[in-house]
Amino acid sequence: MAYQAFASGGRLSTPRLVSRVLDAKGRLTRENPAVDAGRVPVPARDTMLAGFGGVVGSSTGTAFGAFAPYPQTPPAVGGKTGTAQVAGRQNTSLFVGFTPIQNPRYVVSVVVEEGGYGAETAAPIARAIFEALNGLPVGPVASLAYVGGN
Repeated sequence: MAYQAFASGGRLSTPRLVSRVLDAKGRLTRENPAVDAGRVPVPARDTMLAGFGGVVGSSTGTAFGAFAPYPQTPPAVGGKTGTAQVAGRQNTSLFVGFTPIQNPRYVVSVVVEEGGYGAETAAPIARAIFEALNGLPVGPVASLAYVGGN
């Protein structure tokens, strides 16, 4: 829900599984509209968008290596890497991002159990997904090392 708020210009809405139901002929039989649950203040949203953009586009960003060089300038992707630690297991790799940054159309979440760090495994997979979504040539996913697991 948090990333949805950035993708919708700061509007928070109650999560729903189905937005509408169509019959076999494509006619609307039921609609389940989003319910407004408040707004993220514009200054807070702008600060967060800048931070998400820096994760991918700044040379000090945790996902910079996975996205550089990105075929669009400036990179039209913002996101957040993550690493979850589970006792007795390898780290779980996470990346959540969206594109384009200023008026997002797509949100992508990648979780790789026992995949290592977010920037090493999940972010390169997300990059390939974003390239496809943006109609760009999809390159090989940069060195994903197998770190173990079942």
